[in-house]
Amino acid sequence: MLDTNKVLRIAVSFLGVLISLYTLYVEIHALADKNYKAMCDINENVSCTKVFLSKHGKGFGLIGPILGENSALNLPNPVYGIAFYGFIFMSSFFSSGKKLMGFLTLLSFISCGMCVYLASVLYAMRHVCLVCFSTYAISFALFYLCFKRYNELVKTEKYKVE
Repeated sequence: MLDTNKVLRIAVSFLGVLISLYTLYVEIHALADKNYKAMCDINENVSCTKVFLSKHGKGFGLIGPILGENSALNLPNPVYGIAFYGFIFMSSFFSSGKKLMGFLTLLSFISCGMCVYLASVLYAMRHVCLVCFSTYAISFALFYLCFKRYNELVKTEKYKVE
């Protein structure tokens, strides 16, 4: 039987990896060429490049001030996105037991918290980043899918006990 939740987790997390790779591509090219214009740069206020190259585009704007700008953990945000979405993508091919789904639910919940934080930073910067908004939607969709599957597993286990 086809597990729709699993297929959706795979598709959505794969899309997250692709968008994160695009974000990293834009960052690398924008740093190398000051005249580079990404597809997501529409005008002065709707510009993903400005957001990606801001102080919050690396280590979420949090790691540098705490651990230092040269810290090995102060990476461009899309690197964390590639790791996060890639982990969910890869783990979706394995047995989705209760412990794994609980862990994925926790990770995706933390990701949603980071999305709220970064969205508030965007608001304060007075910029619109379409790529950022798409990653927020992907993170919230993954949280929904993981949480839904986790609850299904908990209910199934509960009925087995009774």
